[in-house]
Amino acid sequence: MKLVELHTKADQLSGSYYLGYLVYQSADAATLISLDDDANAGGVLVINNQDILTSVDESPSLAYCQHLIDEGKSTDPFALMPLNQELLKTPLTSLSAASQAALEKDLVVNITLTSGIVYTGIIALAGPTEIQLKQIGDDYELDPLCLVIPLSAISSLELKVQYKNLCK
Repeated sequence: MKLVELHTKADQLSGSYYLGYLVYQSADAATLISLDDDANAGGVLVINNQDILTSVDESPSLAYCQHLIDEGKSTDPFALMPLNQELLKTPLTSLSAASQAALEKDLVVNITLTSGIVYTGIIALAGPTEIQLKQIGDDYELDPLCLVIPLSAISSLELKVQYKNLCK
């Protein structure tokens, strides 16, 4: 696995980017084990290749993360790595495959649209062209109505294994 920094169209306005280990990249999507800015383990992130602007192998952020990793200061505070490894046994080679895996494993997801809007919730239906998402409100309650999101409008989908069954 290679440590990379990915910049997407959706994050262009905010100047943000994704850091992580590139697990694999298919014709449709790149799959990362995400890291935060302090090199701590995050969830599995599937990014639409059409939304990726650049993939960087060297940057100050990557050098800092690599330094923390080399010094043994990178942590896994929520014990995500074993859960991520289990999740990665399913080939997450597209947004459709990732949404289907999230549905089957009843995982909370963060969905970033190409417009930069982010939704958090549980996938209620995963189809070949769209998903239906039950949003999680500020009170951690599920909205009874589903939001229909075309897969073509999604920049990235993060599978959040640490919040499994949060809203049941």
